[in-house]
Amino acid sequence: MMKIKMEDSLSYRMELREFGKTGEKVSRIGVGTYYDVGWMFLARFGKRSDPEGKVRAIRTAVENGVTLIDTAEVYGSEDLVARAIEGFDRSSLFIATKVWITHMSYDSAIKACRRSLKRLNMKYIDLYQIHFPSPVGNMEGTLRAMEKLVDDGLVRYIGVSNFNLRQLKDALGLMKKYDIVSNQIHYSLKHRIPERDIIPFAEKNGMAILSWYPLEHGDLVRDDAYPSDLLTDLRKRYPGIRASQIALSYLMEANSNVFPIPRASNPDHVIENIESVKYTLSEDEINRLKQIFST
Repeated sequence: MMKIKMEDSLSYRMELREFGKTGEKVSRIGVGTYYDVGWMFLARFGKRSDPEGKVRAIRTAVENGVTLIDTAEVYGSEDLVARAIEGFDRSSLFIATKVWITHMSYDSAIKACRRSLKRLNMKYIDLYQIHFPSPVGNMEGTLRAMEKLVDDGLVRYIGVSNFNLRQLKDALGLMKKYDIVSNQIHYSLKHRIPERDIIPFAEKNGMAILSWYPLEHGDLVRDDAYPSDLLTDLRKRYPGIRASQIALSYLMEANSNVFPIPRASNPDHVIENIESVKYTLSEDEINRLKQIFST
């Protein structure tokens, strides 16, 4: 099968950004494949709403320059990612997935990874993440397993998700051979608490941040989420900028190490989100947004 080159279908040039200190360059914005709790629950029984639409949405992202795709074993979407990227150059993509808290031990994490690889139809995972810091799981054993997976060539990089600063430092202290290269957290204009500690720590230590819920499940896509005078001023400088693009541009421009991953469920929304990379907010505009959306 002839591989599709992503640059053949781009309507604009997607800027790449180094992913922490990995040396890898990925799209400044990615896509997530978590849909909602109900969808995830029903997916366990093979009852998924509009899977074809979600495949189209993920594929639309890749066709428009997105290389970072995030999923998880519990999302019920790993196989959709596999279908969406068929025909594209695998080496140009950065695929991230996660191990669930019920598989947090050495043997369980190894087996979970192999199952994810099968669903993803891939030989390796770029970023394998611990989904949550389970209070009963074996963190050290799970991290040993992840390092073994790197040794075996099944995983390229190790990450975590939903770790607070203390948990992140504890996990870093357990690493023997490799670094934890990223932390995936809830971060948006309306939820700026990570700016107090996790994001500065990650930036100082060369770690990437993946931002889930960057649009607050739709709360930041409406004009009424922003003061009217702000919208007027921004649209004078950036004609056509949408509310969602302001929220996403803030995350990318206010930080050097943050990659928002809005969910890919509708191709039109995917395009709108991706096009936020066209807007470069100034320092004054970033500070104004910080004043409006205080921590």
